[in-house]
Amino acid sequence: MKSLFFYTCLVSLSLIATSCSKEGSTGPQGEEGPAGTANVIYSPWFLSTTMSWADSNMANYSNAKRAIHNAPGVTQAIIDQGIILCYTKGEAAGAGPYQLPLLTANNYLVSFIPAVSKIIFFTSKIGGGATNPFSSNYSFRYVLIPGGVTSGRKITGADKTIEINNTLYTESELKAMPYSDICKLLGVDE
Repeated sequence: MKSLFFYTCLVSLSLIATSCSKEGSTGPQGEEGPAGTANVIYSPWFLSTTMSWADSNMANYSNAKRAIHNAPGVTQAIIDQGIILCYTKGEAAGAGPYQLPLLTANNYLVSFIPAVSKIIFFTSKIGGGATNPFSSNYSFRYVLIPGGVTSGRKITGADKTIEINNTLYTESELKAMPYSDICKLLGVDE
């Protein structure tokens, strides 16, 4: 009787194990999309006049003018792990887009500092002297590349590395790319 019970249990376990197999028919393949571009956030171009330029109270930039632009997509995770690119262009002259930081021909430094939910744009006269608010003929735009794009982010020295479309790019490589190449790579409307 014990051997019959043992045999029945053994057969039952075999049937259960066989019926729980992970093998099965393959379902239909889902749509393919460009890896790494789905989470990219970019702003429309906005005129410098839409921001209130004021004297800076930032350390080391006492002669600077700064303007705060609300950017809800800027999170602490993007600041820490992602890459933030900012650009400016001259609307009237058709100049640019130029990636920030930018040193102009008349020795103005134009740059930005990201903070949670905002980007602080600033301009400062190199060598001292009064700094004027940035020209009303210029527009700005930002592009946020999360660190979790596809397989995530790796650190190589101090340079962030992000995988986009199955290729690794360092922050330095992305910052060295022309604006049109960045737009193509990330699917950003120019």
